[in-house]
Amino acid sequence: DAADPSGPYQLGVLEAYQNRPAEALGWFQEALRRNRGHLQAALGCGLALHDLGRAAEARTLFDAALRSAPRCLEAAADAAWRAATNPDPV
Repeated sequence: DAADPSGPYQLGVLEAYQNRPAEALGWFQEALRRNRGHLQAALGCGLALHDLGRAAEARTLFDAALRSAPRCLEAAADAAWRAATNPDPV
């Protein structure tokens, strides 16, 4: 299904596990294009941006994820902690 975000999201996860944040970012962005409310894809984008040295953009996504799904605090807090404790990944 062309509107289903799960395929691009899973490809983003695969790229992230293989330490390819630029490629992961593209897939996570595609998942978000298909479903703006896909929290895991938003967090994946944030982590990929962080790994690419784009910490300010990552924090913006983490903040938006917290506002959109406060019950998913654990996942968002983990992502934010990773960015906050390693501000210069490059």
